[in-house]
Amino acid sequence: MTATPPSAHACYATRLAALRADDVFLPPVVRAAEQLAVAVGERRLQRDYARFHPHREPYATVVLRDPGEAEPILRVEAYNGRPAAPGGTEALVASEAGWLRVTPFPSDPALAPLPALLARPGRHTVVRYRPYRRCTVRFDDARGSVYAKVFADRRGERIGEDGARLWAAAERGELRFAVPRPERYDAAGRTLWQSCVAGRPVGPELKRRRGTALALRMGRALASLANAELAPRPRITVAAVLSRSTRVGRSLVRSVPDVERDVDELLARLRGAHWAVGGRPLAPVHGNPHAGQWVGDEARLGLVDFDGLALGQPELDAAAILAALEFEDPARVPVERLRDAILAGYREGGRALDGGLLAVYRAHRRLAKALRVASSLRPDGDARARRHVKRALSELGEGLA
Repeated sequence: MTATPPSAHACYATRLAALRADDVFLPPVVRAAEQLAVAVGERRLQRDYARFHPHREPYATVVLRDPGEAEPILRVEAYNGRPAAPGGTEALVASEAGWLRVTPFPSDPALAPLPALLARPGRHTVVRYRPYRRCTVRFDDARGSVYAKVFADRRGERIGEDGARLWAAAERGELRFAVPRPERYDAAGRTLWQSCVAGRPVGPELKRRRGTALALRMGRALASLANAELAPRPRITVAAVLSRSTRVGRSLVRSVPDVERDVDELLARLRGAHWAVGGRPLAPVHGNPHAGQWVGDEARLGLVDFDGLALGQPELDAAAILAALEFEDPARVPVERLRDAILAGYREGGRALDGGLLAVYRAHRRLAKALRVASSLRPDGDARARRHVKRALSELGEGLA
């Protein structure tokens, strides 16, 4: 009988530990920054973004930011072997984590328009930077705030077109929440401009003991989206959902081989459960309306980041917000009461959800979470991923019982 190969985390345990330890990881990065004339000094840098991708080089990517600063400072890519000689805007340094290629932000070949965007007059803040994929920047002046999203491809154009349809639905009074107003799409810069939705982040309030009233409002709001006369171009069909989870499962098994049997069982049960439920009409869905996507006050809610706006089954949105809550500590967050309030909000909004289908989509989310933790820089990411897959199987069985 062939032995199961070790996980990527076991193979990279020493280097993952080095990437996570500030006293090991940061000194060589600071030396590289000095070569590039980037003033880092002894400032404490935080990891703004970090991913472990062990089956290619570089095997890890980290973005560093000085807390409180408007922009990240450096992109650091870790290699097992010495990579090609660095270019003029890069530095190469050896470390306990392997060879580190250090590049000052915003240099990114996939986001070439970014430096010119950040050179615009006015105050700006880089909200989210995902190397080689996208960067979201908020610009503030006396007139207010706007967001610019720079993409590595042209999908911002489609997002802008669907955003205009969403805005029209809001203007018709079909939505019980505020949405960003699309400003324009700059094809040359692959940049989508959107308005800022007024309000404070409500995620922290939701997680408090009195968050059930807010959860009820969120459920009503998402029901209004599902009921809106809106036809975004993307379609999240059952086949598409299963195909994505299959890819997620295969990626997870590649890094954590000993979860293969559980992943195969989970995927088979998901396919069977979707088949048993049968076809259901598609409706507008946000795609990922977790607590961090909501803003507002006592009078009105707002929902942002509609990059995943599509036609899908409403249970998909409900599962996204519920699954995110279920990752919280139930001793601190009243998860069950929040779940009941969100589902009650859907019902009050005219969208009663199918409990079995909701359990199915929560299992899909749990599998995706397993891959995310396996892609973190945690040396125990494999063990954490195993637990998520086991829990997905358990929760799916309970939800379909």
